[in-house]
Amino acid sequence: MLRIVGDAISFDLGNEILGIAGVDGNGQRELAETIVGLRELPGGKIGLGDRDISALAARERFQLGLAHIPNDRKREGLIGSMGIAENLVLKQHAEPPFSRAGMMNWRRVRKSAAALVRQFDIRTTSLDTPISTLSGGNQQKVVLARELGAHANPGSSSP
Repeated sequence: MLRIVGDAISFDLGNEILGIAGVDGNGQRELAETIVGLRELPGGKIGLGDRDISALAARERFQLGLAHIPNDRKREGLIGSMGIAENLVLKQHAEPPFSRAGMMNWRRVRKSAAALVRQFDIRTTSLDTPISTLSGGNQQKVVLARELGAHANPGSSSP
């Protein structure tokens, strides 16, 4: 359960996907970035389950299951010159099973990426295809696969 309590906002969520909508510039981006740890919490608390995660970094929140789909996938969600497989492990590249003692396990990266490409129906001819050459829809699928698929079975060959 995600719980946010502060002067201006308060809500509880179960195992749900929270979408924040509104007219651009009305604070939804700032709220989302605060929830996932990309911005400092100006006051109040953010809880996940029975744990206060207000002071945790974005990476730690991601490891606990919080995902973030950025507004601008090209500027904030992907690295255009990198391949699909590399973009799919951006948030996990320094952790097992994808890395150990500073060395990437490219076999594991590619195995996981192939499973996510199948699961999310990402249209590509190669895991090495630069993200910038994919259609906008397939770029968005890569972001979704990284954010949502990572928590299902990281490094697994089956989605």
